[in-house]
Parts: sequence; structure tokens; C-alpha cells
Amino acid sequence: MPRSCTTAATTRRCWTRRWRRSASRTSAAGRRPAPRWAWGSRAASSPPASACRNRRHRTSLAQVVAERLGWPLERVRVVAGDTSVLPRSWNSAASRTAFEVGNAAALAAAATRRRLRELASERLEADPADVEVGPDGAHVRGAPARRVPLADLVPAGGLEVVETFHSRRTFASGCHAALVEVDPETGAVDVRRYVIVHDSGRSINPLLVDGQLHGGYAHGFGYALFEEAVYDEQGAFRGATFLDYAIPSAPELAAVPELREVSSRAFGNPEGFKGVGESGTIPVPAAIAAAVDDALRRHGVDAFVSELPLTPERVRALAAAPPRRSAGTA
Repeated sequence: MPRSCTTAATTRRCWTRRWRRSASRTSAAGRRPAPRWAWGSRAASSPPASACRNRRHRTSLAQVVAERLGWPLERVRVVAGDTSVLPRSWNSAASRTAFEVGNAAALAAAATRRRLRELASERLEADPADVEVGPDGAHVRGAPARRVPLADLVPAGGLEVVETFHSRRTFASGCHAALVEVDPETGAVDVRRYVIVHDSGRSINPLLVDGQLHGGYAHGFGYALFEEAVYDEQGAFRGATFLDYAIPSAPELAAVPELREVSSRAFGNPEGFKGVGESGTIPVPAAIAAAVDDALRRHGVDAFVSELPLTPERVRALAAAPPRRSAGTA
């Protein structure tokens, strides 16, 4: 829930004391630190499938299948983008892969396990409830000698199980807190500290979630301070190469975001998954821009940020703005 995320962010270690103390200090050069917040929620829609666009999707889906099958992860292979296997597939977007495809994979894996148990019960002449299924085959509980290899269970053409997940709307939420230092003379913006509190439901792979948030922060950081699409009078794009299109590099991203998870299960799906594809990116420009806005107001400038990216030229213009003047366009 958004409230739990904002509560966690405000009680984050050292925030209430050290951050607020630094926000009330102005250096001799006129640089002013300021904290600011941004939070939001998103909804996922309901297509039946999604295309894997990277190894992260394959790893997560393989983990879901392995957990429901009870097999080692290395025994699971994810096939994506094969129209002879997938009857219908939508694009990978809207932070819906874990939510929709993850639940579909869990349903299919559970159905496969049930089907293997049924096949084994016929071969072993035992009640399906008494059959244990594993990656090497099946045996009767309490009688391991009564077993059948997996190769003898699966038909020659393979075992195909098709399941459809009918999704309902689910939400992911989070809160971002930024502490920035602004130099009104040079227009430089220095992000001193950044905290992300996120609620991504039941995490399939916490390491991948952290990587998604770190990468998303880098994207949002670029949107806030560097990246801009500029066209000349003839409509030609002036940022066609990285010599002209500025992106942040490692030195600019020195303030590694601090991550904290506040997990609340999503009730719109059996697995409790939520999307995290956009949680690290979308709030970053808003949090940094609001922090810059607050820093300038604390410096006595009555202007507000209304245009991105916050290049040094734009920040200097904001700092030089007369009272109650809006810089930039809405």
C-alpha cells in the first residue's frame, strides 16, 4: 500500500535526523540541500501472455515452474516467442510479465505435476494421493522400491499441458525520497542520497527485483538531469549519436539508491505477484525535480520546476527567476 511505503521511507535509518538537519543548512557557496518525495501506483491489464525480452524473464518464469513442479531449476527450460508452441502472445509491457505470465506458468506447472501423478498412479496401481513425483520419476509414498522412471511416464511425443490465467487488476506501489544539493550559480545538481521503498508483492527473485530498481533509477536519473530530445528548425533530430545525446555515466550515478521492500500480497492473482518493471524509473524525475524545486525555494527563489531535464542552464534560469515566475513550459 502507498501509505506503508511512505511510512517506511520517513522512518528509514538516519532520515528523520541527519537528512532534515542537512536540509536546514546552507553552505558558504550558496549550495542548498533539500529532500523531496514522490509516490505512485500502477495497474496491470489482462492479455494472456507476454514475450520474454531478456534473461531476467526466463529466469523468473523458470523459478516459478521449478517451485510448482518440485524440480531443480536447471531442469526447467523456458521457450518463448515460438508461435508453434504459443497460440497467442502479447508484447512485454506494463509491468505485467510476472503478474500474468508468472501465474499462467504456475498453473501449467501445477497441472503438469497432477498429470504426472495420475500417470504414475496407473503404472504403480496406487492412489494418486499416495504417489510422490520428482524430477527422476515417481514412487509410492512409504515404498520407494515401487517406482517408475520419468522417461516411462512421459509419452513418446512429450506431455503437453495448456492452462490459461484469467487475470484481474492488481497494483504495485512505492515511494522515492531524494536529497539533492543545488548550486544556483553554476546550475549543478548533485543527488546526495536516494531511497526507494517498493511493494512488489511476493518477489520471485529478490536479486532480480533489486537489479530492476537499480537500473530503473539510472534511467530515471537520466530523464531528470541529462536526456533530452532536441530538434532543429527543419525537424531533424540533433541527438542522433551519444556525442550529442547526454546520458549519465558511473561518476554521475555515485549515489547508489538504498532499497527497502514493504511486501503486501496482491489479492488479484493466486501467486501474489506484482509488477516492478516501472517502479524504479517513473518516480525518479518527479522526486529529483521536486527536491530541486524545494532547494531553490529554501534559497529564496519563488520558482517551480516545470521542464526536464534539469540542465545547468535551466537550473540557473530558475535560480535567477523573479518572485512568482514560472520557468519553462508546463
